Amino acid sequence: WLLTGNQVYRWNVNTNAINSFDSTTVNDFDIVKSSTNAHYLWITTLSGGLRRFGTANNGYTWGNAGYVQANSIKPRMCMSATSDTLFCVYRSPITTPVQNSIIRLARYRETAPGTLGIVDFKDLTDASAFKSEYNIAVASSVAWFYFTTGSTGAININCATSVNNGLTFGAPFLVAGNPNTDEYFFDIGISGTTTKYCDFIYYSDSLQSGNPTNNTDKLMYQYATHTAPGTFLELTQISQFYPTWSAKNYKPIVVELG
Repeated sequence: WLLTGNQVYRWNVNTNAINSFDSTTVNDFDIVKSSTNAHYLWITTLSGGLRRFGTANNGYTWGNAGYVQANSIKPRMCMSATSDTLFCVYRSPITTPVQNSIIRLARYRETAPGTLGIVDFKDLTDASAFKSEYNIAVASSVAWFYFTTGSTGAININCATSVNNGLTFGAPFLVAGNPNTDEYFFDIGISGTTTKYCDFIYYSDSLQSGNPTNNTDKLMYQYATHTAPGTFLELTQISQFYPTWSAKNYKPIVVELG
């Protein structure tokens, strides 16, 4: 799935067929797959409306269309790794600057393949801090909500956890915030069988003068388990060569292999 211009396209890598979702002009989107192999596509339109769609046949036909909320942008979604509850975090209402906008959580439950029913909505942040990135991961009734705070020269990564499947969240805490270092361009994913692991990678940028090296600029990895979601273990450098900052926000991505 990709966004080209202002339209969402589905690329089948086996047949090389590329088909557009529809003619809707899109500002941003995200898509997830449930255990029933249904897909849920959420988009924000150019006017700032957050909309959702479902498909039970890999995107050949779409239904269960719904209007989620006006004045919203940048949906980021996950399906719980142990249930068919969809979690979507997004900015709403949109403020100036947009990075200060409140980040909200919408929860929906799959009632049939391709069909979602509303559970609830809640604010996860206020509008006081500059938050350039955010995402959420869920497994075994535990949710990890990550977000950055601060601007260049003082960017840190924070996390708030829920142990009741997103019903309530604890206070945010710092997971990556070394002095004189920016931590950003993060990604998260869920792995494991009996014990569920929240895998967490990010770019550690030392803000050094002169050229970067593999000691000053790094990709770092940590994990937490669903049995101790607030404890992050095994801080490890995984980059063999130093990464570079991307003006187009190209960043590392976690891909979990079952």
